Amino acid sequence: MKSFKLIDRQSITYIRRFSTFLRTHARWWLFGLGFMLLSLVVTLPLPWLSMKAIDDGIQRDDERMFLFLILLWTIATLLRIGIAYVQGLCSMKFQLAVGQEVRGRVVHHILNLPLSYFTETQVGYLTTRLFQDTEDGVAILGTRLIDIVRSLVSLLVGIGVIFVINWKLAFLSVALVPFFFINQILYNTKIRLREQDKREAWAKVVGYLQEGLTGVYTVKAYGRQEHETEKFIERSQAGIRKSMESWATVQGSRSILGVVQGLAPIFIFTYAGYLILNKMMTVGELVGFIGYSGMLFGPASSVFEFMTSLQIAIVSLERIYQILDTPPEEEPVATQPPEVQLVNRGDVVIRNVRFTYPGRSEPALDGFGLSIMSGEAVGLVGRTGSGKTTVVNLLLRLYRAPSSSITIDGIDINLLSLATLREAVCVIPQEPFLFSGTILDNIRYGRLDAPEAEIARAAARANLEEFILGLPRGYQTELGERGVQLSGGQKQMISIARAFLRNPKIIILDEATSAVDSQSEHLIKEALEELMKDRTSLIISHRLSSILGAGRVVVLEKGKIVQEGSHRELYARGGTYRKLFEEQLLDGGSEKGAERVPVWL
Repeated sequence: MKSFKLIDRQSITYIRRFSTFLRTHARWWLFGLGFMLLSLVVTLPLPWLSMKAIDDGIQRDDERMFLFLILLWTIATLLRIGIAYVQGLCSMKFQLAVGQEVRGRVVHHILNLPLSYFTETQVGYLTTRLFQDTEDGVAILGTRLIDIVRSLVSLLVGIGVIFVINWKLAFLSVALVPFFFINQILYNTKIRLREQDKREAWAKVVGYLQEGLTGVYTVKAYGRQEHETEKFIERSQAGIRKSMESWATVQGSRSILGVVQGLAPIFIFTYAGYLILNKMMTVGELVGFIGYSGMLFGPASSVFEFMTSLQIAIVSLERIYQILDTPPEEEPVATQPPEVQLVNRGDVVIRNVRFTYPGRSEPALDGFGLSIMSGEAVGLVGRTGSGKTTVVNLLLRLYRAPSSSITIDGIDINLLSLATLREAVCVIPQEPFLFSGTILDNIRYGRLDAPEAEIARAAARANLEEFILGLPRGYQTELGERGVQLSGGQKQMISIARAFLRNPKIIILDEATSAVDSQSEHLIKEALEELMKDRTSLIISHRLSSILGAGRVVVLEKGKIVQEGSHRELYARGGTYRKLFEEQLLDGGSEKGAERVPVWL
């Protein structure tokens, strides 16, 4: 008994926090409550009408009274049905409005979480919490509360009326109610734990499915459909087992309620028969008593069923607040005046940065330092894992660099708002991400308030206009999920058009030409050359031909700068840069071959 808790302190905290969402749309809940009470007022007389129809109509052979009571019964029933419809409509509006607000808050928070969170959490896992958990939390703590108010009122009224009809039979009925509470003592905690296990298991299954569908191209290319299906079924077995365990626990709880509800009419009829045979109760009173006792056992069952559902809701809230309580990306305390928060030139200075990713022991950057002035183009090269992408992650503050180690225009980037920082820096990645929607929408992603004329100019500067105008629907062409209908080069040019529209001070080319076909490469390089004019540019590439024209080239190895200078200086000097360069030349890497490589920057 000491270990039993109907609801613990942490759960109360979750419910109190969640109630802020409920209060926002309380008017619909109150409308629903009002119509529910009205429905209850109409429903309460029905057993009394049946009792009177038997005793005052049938037993006394009063046809007019009988028909009059039947008419009242019919009118009350029709009113109850109509009122119940309106109540359901209000409850549904409440549930949908609250669910939308909760999901909106969760999505906004997810999008503001640090990048490290997404490297540790599957997308499918988040999707399950966003929809199933939100739906359950709102339904149980919102609309079901109206039903509980109805049940409690019905319970109190039912107890009062059955004592008026026959107090002896009422005592027998009320004596069965404590069994409902015993049910909660036995099953309350078990239900919550089983539900937690079930949801965690299915969240992993959904996460795996999301991953498989995202990589469907690779699955098909390797002919692994059967393999992936078997793995999905295998992982689903864990979800099925947990679902069965949860079902068995809940069903055990409901079985106790079923036994009580099943035996109660037997006890009541047995004792009522004795009372009727001894002229201590009429048949009409028995019918009325049974009707009102339904307001005792039915609502009592609903109240304790709600306690079972409450455990499921608490599991849902716990999973929702695990997301909402994860700290978002840090915003700086506003210690700078607004005019200082603007990036005017785009001078980047990185000083002696040492950075290690969470959970790793080896530093990704070890004493890295680099200065890039406005209008300057600097190439950053190195083998895979040398730390190139880490530089980008820190510059965008996707991961937080040590204080004062990275500045833009002399301002520590940790003191800039994320909006200011990311407005000033634009990354052209190796594989640009396109959203479902039109070409126009995808280019406009660079600046959401841009008029169509500016979007067209940006597309022209990205060498994309001819391609777009050649399509039947032009800018209104639907791209499909992730731009599946476009080539790699076309996707990249849309990404460049976004950058033109955004008009940043700092451009980062992260392997921007490594995944494009040779036909598109010339157009892309020409567009990038235009984009980098008068801007601070950092060119990251393993294809050294892409950085030959950069004013400076920086060579990274194991997080450290091992060489720095122009292409010709580094090539003449030998070392890591020359070795990388020669590995990529078909003629064996002679200096003569290096001079023949076209310079496009």
